[in-house]
Amino acid sequence: MPSKTTNVTITASTSGFINAWVDFNADGDWTDAGEQVFTNAAVVPGTNSLSFPAPAGAVTPTFARYRFDTTGSLTDIGPALDGEVEDYFFDIPTIFIDDFETGDTTGWSNSVGLAP
Repeated sequence: MPSKTTNVTITASTSGFINAWVDFNADGDWTDAGEQVFTNAAVVPGTNSLSFPAPAGAVTPTFARYRFDTTGSLTDIGPALDGEVEDYFFDIPTIFIDDFETGDTTGWSNSVGLAP
């Protein structure tokens, strides 16, 4: 199965940066090549549409981590001066992920919308 673009909708209440990881091989970390899917992706107040490629052969179920802050350069772990961190546990559909949906960055909802 070829890789597929995964669309992400992030609603932010202020300008900042998103760093995000998906544990595509389900080995319990986000340190493998290709697992950081956003690096300092700029977001503005309101709805932001981002995307990343989901690799062929991704293991399911797995985890994703999204970190938002106003200065950028966050790693998958560690402190931040401000912002949010959200972890999601989800099944990657056989056809692959089409969308993640997150809520407001001042209190992200814990819902993740996945559609084949």
